[in-house]
This record gives sequence, C-alpha cells and structure tokens, in this order.
Amino acid sequence: MSLSGPEIKYLVRYSQFQAKQPATDPTLPPLKRMNIVQKEWLEGDGLDVVKELRTLHQQPIDASSGSSAFAPDEEIETKLKATHTTQLIEYNNHLPQANFVQAADKYFHQIYVLPESIHIKQDVYDKATEKDYFSIVGHGTTELFNSTLKAIIKSKGDVVIVTSPTYGLFLNPILQHQATIEMLPLTEKQHYKPSAQALSALIKATHVKLQQDHKKKMAFTEQLLNHFMSEEEIPASEKAQLSAHLRTLIKCLSKSIDHFENIDKATQIFNDALSKYDPLWKEKLELPFCPRVRGYFHINPHMPLGTICTQPEIDKLAVALEAFPDVTVIDDLTYYDLTLSTSIRPGTFANSKLKERTLTLYSVSKQFALAGVRSGIALGVQKLILPIAKDIFNTVNTVNTFSTEALYLTFTWGSKKRIKYLEETNTEYAFRRDFAISLVQGIQHITNKKQVTRIHQELSKLNLSDEKIETLLNGISGLSITHSPDSGYFLLVDFSSYKGKFLGTTLLQQSRDFRNAFYCLADLNTIPGELMYEFNKPILRFSFSLEIKDILEGLLRIKAVLELTRTAPLTIKEIQEAQQEEKSVKVALKKKEKPKTFTPQFRAKRLTDEENFQQSMANIMSKRKKGKRKIKPTFLTK
Repeated sequence: MSLSGPEIKYLVRYSQFQAKQPATDPTLPPLKRMNIVQKEWLEGDGLDVVKELRTLHQQPIDASSGSSAFAPDEEIETKLKATHTTQLIEYNNHLPQANFVQAADKYFHQIYVLPESIHIKQDVYDKATEKDYFSIVGHGTTELFNSTLKAIIKSKGDVVIVTSPTYGLFLNPILQHQATIEMLPLTEKQHYKPSAQALSALIKATHVKLQQDHKKKMAFTEQLLNHFMSEEEIPASEKAQLSAHLRTLIKCLSKSIDHFENIDKATQIFNDALSKYDPLWKEKLELPFCPRVRGYFHINPHMPLGTICTQPEIDKLAVALEAFPDVTVIDDLTYYDLTLSTSIRPGTFANSKLKERTLTLYSVSKQFALAGVRSGIALGVQKLILPIAKDIFNTVNTVNTFSTEALYLTFTWGSKKRIKYLEETNTEYAFRRDFAISLVQGIQHITNKKQVTRIHQELSKLNLSDEKIETLLNGISGLSITHSPDSGYFLLVDFSSYKGKFLGTTLLQQSRDFRNAFYCLADLNTIPGELMYEFNKPILRFSFSLEIKDILEGLLRIKAVLELTRTAPLTIKEIQEAQQEEKSVKVALKKKEKPKTFTPQFRAKRLTDEENFQQSMANIMSKRKKGKRKIKPTFLTK
C-alpha cells in the first residue's frame, strides 16, 4: 500500500525509537529476556500517537488490564466503608479470629474447594495432626506465594515447576529465594492443560540432572579432603572415614532418583562427622542437601490461558505427583469463581489424594472486584501454614484490617446474592469474550445464536452502517486466537502472520515489537508474550474486561497499525519523497490562507476612535483656557 507523507513521518519516528530499543537476543536466557522486556514495558517509553489511527475516541486504552470491569457488590462496599473504628486503631492478632475461621470453613465447603472430611482449625500454633487444616490471611495471594516459597525451598538450586505461559510476576520471587525454575509447556495437543505424564517426566529428568550435578560437588569435596588437608588437620584414618561417608552418599545418589530420604541422611552423617574439625575446614567441606523439585505451581483456572482443570484431571495430576514426596503443590484459585461456562467447575488439589501436601491460595480480587483491598487467604496443613504465619508476624506483624474484613464479608454474604452477582458478571464477561473473538477471527467462530444477535445489536448502537458492521465481523486478516478461554478476561492474540514484516524500517519479530508498535503509534497497551514466558511466537494478551466501545476501538487501532506493515523496509528515496510531499502540502495550505487586510468596518471603527480622541483633547484644552483645574487625560493613566 502507498503511504502518505504524515504516515511515513510517524513510521520514521517510530523506527528511530525502536533503534534505541534493539531487539532482545534470542540466545539470551529466557528469564533475562523477560526482565529486559519487563523493564521496557514498565518504563512505558513512547511517541506522539498517529491521530488518524483512532476511530471512536482519542483516549488511551489499557488492554493490559487485569482488573475487574465491574463495581463490587453495594452491600459489601457499604460494610467495608463502615468498618468499626476500634478495628482500625488496634493491632489485631496475625492469626484469624474464631468467627472468621468458622465462616471460612462453611464457605469453602459451599463452593467445593474443600472436601467434607476437612475442617479448618483456628490456632496453627496448637498441637495438631498431620491432616489438620488451618488458614492464614495475607495482603493478596502474591504475598502468600512469597511466604510459601520461604517455607518449601530448603537448598540453593531447589526447583519450582511452573506452567508456561504464566504470570511473569510469580517468577522473580522464586529466583530471589535462590531456587530455579523449570517450565511445563501447555500445548494445543493437551488442550492447554498440564499433562500428568509430562509433569512426571519433567520431575524425573530434573532430578537426574540435579543429582548428576551434585555428584560433581561430591567429587570436588573428596579432592579437597584428600589433597589439600594435611594429616595434622585430619588424621589419615579419619580422612578415610570421611571418604567412606562420601562414597555412601554417591551410591545413594545413584540409586534414589525420586526419594531423597537416604540421600539426606547420608549428607547429614557426613556433615556431623565434620563438627569436630576446624570451623574453616568444616565450612569448606560441609555439603548442602541435594537440590530437588520442591514445588509445583498450579493455577486453576489457568491464567493467562483461561483453561480449567476439572476434578478428574486434577486427580490424575495428584496421582503423578504422589511418587515425589518432596513436592508441595501451590494451588492458586484466584480466578476460581470467574468461569464463563456454567457446565465447568474447577477441581482442587485439596479434594485429591495430595491434600496434605497442598497449599491452596484463594482471593476475592478478580471475581468480586476487590483488587484494591489486597486480600488473600491460604489453606493447608500445619507444616505449611505455620511457617507462613511466622513469616507474616516477623515481616508485617498484623494483616491489614480491610484484607480480613473483605474476606469475611464475602464468606458471610448470602449464598443467593453471591451466586446472582457471579452469574451476572460471568455472563457479561462471556459476551465480551465472544464480542472480541468475533472482531479478531470473525463472527463465524461464535456458535451461540443469542451472542451473535447481541453482537450485531451492540455494533448498531454505535451508529455503524450495515456495510461497516459486516466488514468488522469478518475479523482482522492474519490474526488468530490461541483458543476461547473458559475463565478470566484475557485473549491471547497470535501475530505470527505478520512476523517478518516491516513498520517503517523496523522488523516485526518478537511479541514486544508488536506491543511497542500499538503502544507508540496507537496509544493501546497490551502484555507482550515475553512477560508470560512465551518466546516461541509473537502473541499479545488483550483484555476484554473493557467497555464494549473500547474493545472495538482497541482492535480497530490494531488493524490500522497492521495495515501500515510492508514486506520491505522504507527506502531513503520513499522517505525523502514523502517529506517533500508533506512540505508541498504545507506550502499549498499556506497559500490558501487569506491575507490580513483592514476591512471597511475596521477602518470606520478606527476613524471613529480618532475623532473621539480629537474631541476629548479639544474639551481638555477648552477647560484649561477657562482657568479650571488641570485634568489628566484618562488615556494617559496606568
């Protein structure tokens, strides 16, 4: 397509901006690439947008949003505002109160998060059996996730398995606790759900690698022991004994792939034998426990994909994980109630064989529009909740009053009112999802006839012609959606068909290239694939938790920018011709401007003003001649 002077001007400016943000090296480690893009995304560098790329309005659009599109229930909102003063002026116990625990216990049975056999107890510091469940409140699930990592990670190099794509915000806390990350890819073949077989294979392969690396440390320790320590420091007989302990440990590493009890025991025996030697040598020779997979982070419903694992699917995962006793499941149910299909209910690990090794995270931020109060709760057995409680006490001392109150009000909210609220919001989200899909891929992908009818009605409300509506509902050429989500409010839009094309002189390859293009040129913000740990293809997370008009406007801006793409970069000649064209247009417009001349009316007014001035001067001079006091003319005063 041919480009006008103004369009080329903006594309040149965009290319100059991108030149300052060079493409991230694909050979860099994924986490480093993610951090580079995150820094760029947070800083939000951009340019003046092209006004011609906007259609319905001129405001910026944030399609990266992860917040609810609706207001919280009026009853809960009113009660939160009326929080009693005594609750605000006092320190509260960092543990939940008895009435809160009772309400939570009843609520989590009502919504099928916990089985009937489990009941939540109040004081996690009391003596308890291994199967007793407790709860702890935190400032959102993110804080609770961070505290959980502190509890389950024992050695440097321990591994937490995370599904991919994922929320990038959960990755840095893992690294900060000196653990490493292994990704379990969610593929189209598995309907974008974790496979029990693939999960088991990943854990086994990870354990083999970790134990091989640990053997190398054993060999180095043995060399240090035998070649660098004199007999004065450690007698030969005792060296032999320590070497024997090392060989026992190496044998354990060769036999036990997934069970680490014997490995840990042999490690402890060796370290205990060092206790009588010089602290310097003890420090150099002391062995860490062999790293292993310590956690499996499971998000259900999954975000950002929006897929839901049912209870039978969770049970299969639990059976696979049962073979690895050191693995704790972190079961994140943040989007648990935000389901767009009434026929699907998310399963939970608390309802599986793995309930004693599961920490369940739940929040009211997404489904009940209370993100601002930062309210989350963790459920689990004593050995999991107790270290989180201690960490909260040592870091924040007491939980925010509004966090606890928001949860309590949700737990005690009438069941009928809660169900009605969720049905209304989920029905609206389901429509907005289908509305966005019809604009991206075409109306033919929407099978629900009621939704099709309403889509046409909503477009008609915007005073669009039938011809325009038909064009919109054909979708955007070249774009596709990973799949239709059953939960949440995100679409993953695939731009692979535009990979390798140019905007100005900028080559579009990575997700961040497309994000920057829409942000800089059209004032539309999205989440690039790199922030979701997705590097295989250019995808953007587009939120449909927006007003209908903004969903349409956002996708129109994407379409308009894509129409500026070409198979080859702009040449210097094209840029010069466009600049000359723009200059000629400006000159032509300047010539059309009417010259500034005095109109007859202006001349008449000017003459009148002069006559009045002359008459005023004449009156002043006349008064002076008659001997009256001098009057300073008003036109000379300040």
